[in-house]
Amino acid sequence: MRVQSPWVTVPENEAARQAVKRVRRCLRAGKRPRSANPLVLHGPSGTGKSRLVKQLAQGLARDGRNALLLSAREWGAEDALVSPPGDVPDADALLIEDLQWLPPRSALALEGVIDRAIAHHRQVVATATAGPALLKRLPGRLASRLASGLVVGLAPLGAASRRKLLLATARHRGVEVPPEVLDWAARHLDGSARRLEAAVMRLAGAATIDEAQAALAEEASRPSIDEVARKVGQYYGVKLAGLCGPSRSRGVLLARQVAMFLA
Repeated sequence: MRVQSPWVTVPENEAARQAVKRVRRCLRAGKRPRSANPLVLHGPSGTGKSRLVKQLAQGLARDGRNALLLSAREWGAEDALVSPPGDVPDADALLIEDLQWLPPRSALALEGVIDRAIAHHRQVVATATAGPALLKRLPGRLASRLASGLVVGLAPLGAASRRKLLLATARHRGVEVPPEVLDWAARHLDGSARRLEAAVMRLAGAATIDEAQAALAEEASRPSIDEVARKVGQYYGVKLAGLCGPSRSRGVLLARQVAMFLA
């Protein structure tokens, strides 16, 4: 089972963290969401958007509020929850992840759901890899609607923040990593929180920088999940967007299952 590392607040994610806390306080107090509705969190993969959204859903559950968590990637699929015309999501908050993967044919339906949710004072929170205006899949009306509330970006972690995350993860997992190894890793690893967390267990047995380099080089020789998906897609003639999208066609399903097995 994957150990969930603690959230580490750093300058690159603090504004987003404060925005989510503001939304939760508003809903907990029973106030109608206003200026932060909708709230859009955007940033590169691994910056913490999904974790913030899941933390919000968990916090609302503890507050006696309910949140509906959906993936834009699956919106419009046969098994996805799509509200019929005139219906309003039965939740205090509608949380939509990965707007960049929204199927174009589903944009109008999603726009209607968001409009009805906001009209009935339900909070809407969405995540994406870029701000609404930069998402090519979104039609202008939907992008404008999402941008009418509060849009907050999360940036890749800088060296100081990377070190803070590495140290917090090591302590949480009960492993010792020498300070000089932490310093080196913070300077040389990229800003993806997921990669940094995964690197901690590799660094745990490294007493020197040379040993740390060797341990991470072994890990780097393995293909990433994105590389696996691209190779499988090429073999089966399925584009990456289709592999990651909502399609349930036979060819796509087979390629998707193979990619998941290999990953």
